[in-house]
Amino acid sequence: VGSRALIKADDLVPAVSGASIAAKVARDTYMQQIAAEYPAYGFEKHVGYGTAAHIAALELHGVTPLHRLTYKPIIRIMEQAA
Repeated sequence: VGSRALIKADDLVPAVSGASIAAKVARDTYMQQIAAEYPAYGFEKHVGYGTAAHIAALELHGVTPLHRLTYKPIIRIMEQAA
C-alpha cells in the first residue's frame, strides 16, 4: 500500500473535488463565525489569507488566540509589539 502525489487532483478526481469544495465551505462558515467574535479583523473578507488588510488589522489590534504563532508575519508583529 502506498500513496503518490497527484498534481491538480481536484481537477482530475471527483472525490478530491468534492472534498475541496466541502473544505472551502467549512472554512468560509468558520470565518463568518469568528468575524462575529473579532469584527475588527475582517475575517469574513480575507478568510484568513495574509492580505494587506489582514496584516494592517493585526498591526493595529494585535494577534488573537486564533492566529498561528509560528507564522512569520505573526512573529514579526509580536516582536514589534514587545
